[in-house]
Amino acid sequence: MRASYYVMSDLERQLTQLYEKKKTRRALYRKELRQLPEGNLVIRQQENGRFYFYEKRDGQERGITKKKVHASWLARKMFLEKCLDAAELECRVLSGALKQLERLMEQDEYFKHACEKIKAYRKKGYMQHTNLICTWEEDLLQAEQLEEILIRFGVEILSGIDIDQGAAA
Repeated sequence: MRASYYVMSDLERQLTQLYEKKKTRRALYRKELRQLPEGNLVIRQQENGRFYFYEKRDGQERGITKKKVHASWLARKMFLEKCLDAAELECRVLSGALKQLERLMEQDEYFKHACEKIKAYRKKGYMQHTNLICTWEEDLLQAEQLEEILIRFGVEILSGIDIDQGAAA
């Protein structure tokens, strides 16, 4: 059973809103990360159970345990980098979902349009499987099925005839 166009359209609207929200959040994470100090926070626990904080920059580590503000900025940076990674993944997933939904909607619209065309042919006296050959793209991809349709309507099949020899004769 096909989902209605309106349900699909509403889903697209909701996914688009969520995608835009995630893109905005991703941009905010990037902006804040640019404002934070360089370097990375390294946390080590000593044998006595106490934690010590170090800043790692350019391959060098220096102790910053007593510089609580600086350590908190680097902790914030570590947190935001993880948030940014998650936001990047969410944006990729939502973008892919929107593309798939768009393809589904196009197929749904195509199917609806094809059914309307068949209805118009019926009003003019053409009936499927009687005096109207109707196929879907999938039918044309399967040679046996296409051949069966043509035989059913009495259309001669040129299978086995070499086109070049036929033209020369």
